[in-house]
Amino acid sequence: ESSLGNDDDDDDRVAAALGDLAARRRVGFVGVFLVEASRQRLVRAHPPAHTTVRAHHATIAYKPAAGTAVLRAVAARLGSRVTLRLAARAAVDETAQAVACHTTTTARGVSSDYPGPRWVGHVTISHAAHARPAAAKRLFTSGGELTFADEGDSVDGLVGVQLVSGAVLTSAAAVLDEHARSARPEQTAAPPRTVDREDDARPVSAILADVVASDPPAETWAAAEKLYIWDFDQTLLETPPCRSARHRHLPSADDPASLDPGLPCRPLPALALLHALARRKDADRAVHVLVTGRVERCRAAVQRLLARFRARDLFDGFAFKPTPRRGGRVAASPDHKARVLEALATAMPRLREVVAHDDDAGARAAYDAVGVLLPGGAIAVRTVDATTLTTAAP
Repeated sequence: ESSLGNDDDDDDRVAAALGDLAARRRVGFVGVFLVEASRQRLVRAHPPAHTTVRAHHATIAYKPAAGTAVLRAVAARLGSRVTLRLAARAAVDETAQAVACHTTTTARGVSSDYPGPRWVGHVTISHAAHARPAAAKRLFTSGGELTFADEGDSVDGLVGVQLVSGAVLTSAAAVLDEHARSARPEQTAAPPRTVDREDDARPVSAILADVVASDPPAETWAAAEKLYIWDFDQTLLETPPCRSARHRHLPSADDPASLDPGLPCRPLPALALLHALARRKDADRAVHVLVTGRVERCRAAVQRLLARFRARDLFDGFAFKPTPRRGGRVAASPDHKARVLEALATAMPRLREVVAHDDDAGARAAYDAVGVLLPGGAIAVRTVDATTLTTAAP
């Protein structure tokens, strides 16, 4: 069980300390660290093929930035035990040996519309002396996605953090002690630093107030068991290009003019899928939320385009990043999206399954990372690469 209990003040204090360590580039990665019994069982089942034996952890996020949703989720679940299902066979080449793993898919009430693991990763068993442990990842990559073989045994691990020094922290006390020990003299009397981002500073209640519309009523959200999340640009609609290094003359993505009705815009396969799923949302006990990296001042322009394609009224809520004050910053889009998922999970007591459609690999990774860390393990999070959908998608 988590060492933090349910004390929000403790969670905030640990999250701030962990964020400060990340800001000072002391966090190497966050992951699930195998308990010794599982480590020994894994090595017996898959004898090491290389000289350097690891069988140590499954990485969730490498060098997560300060203030991200992943770090907040880790802070809330430090020391929590996670069960990882393993592939029946390990993969091996001349540099590394590893076994694919995933978190359980047996969440209560989950449908089979989107079969597959909640989160997929790997455990490096061994690697050659001249190779880095990260070399094992390419054993499972095919088109940029991890593949998974037949299931075998399972292993248990604890949610934790490995520092760049190599130290592993799997409790709130260890994080707070490390922060106090490593703080520079001028920081010792001050609270941990936080990232100056408007989106990061918003409490869950403020995020929910922006997302949850007055229609449907609160009872619909409370009763919903399934949450569909949809990205906007290049997922539902192919929108016009925005300002970039190559297109400096165009309006920025934060400018509603970039979505002017006169500009070309066409529907993508995800839009047809949205229409199909929305027709059965009552039977599925589902809600649909648009979560976009666009800022709040683009809300009207986005909803106008959705209305053109008869999709505006299919959504139960909309999540935009706050429009930054002059000189201010907002969180990166992947972290904003993960933060929205965190907030909705706290407000939907019956939620059992999340399906997030997004064309951006960074956003999908953020959803996946938060999914494996959501408290209780009863919510299955599935991400769908919107660029792989076709008009024949169910």
